[in-house]
Amino acid sequence: MRDDHAPVLMWFRQDLRLADNPALDAAATAGPVLPVFVLEEDAEDPWRPAGAARWWLERSLRALGADLARCGAPLLILRGTAETVIPALARQVGARTVMAGRRYDPAGRARDKAVHAV
Repeated sequence: MRDDHAPVLMWFRQDLRLADNPALDAAATAGPVLPVFVLEEDAEDPWRPAGAARWWLERSLRALGADLARCGAPLLILRGTAETVIPALARQVGARTVMAGRRYDPAGRARDKAVHAV
């Protein structure tokens, strides 16, 4: 039996926009959305922000959070590795599924595979 109240995790990563976001559209169609961003501090991640990129990320997350709050779905920002955080959060909230934008870089694809395997 499907629980229509079970949330759909929308895992924001590099695509921090509401408009024209296929993963977010799919999440919103599937059920109530719980938006999440995982702030990873993995030294081997080539996308790890530093300097100006960290400044941009902070402001982008602030803007995304404000936009989502106006839609009634505040952004949850968690620290840790996605391989640990996303499956644990999905279990904790009884998520129906996890949606995320596609990553094309090797490190991003490997992370997606690791999260999916849990």
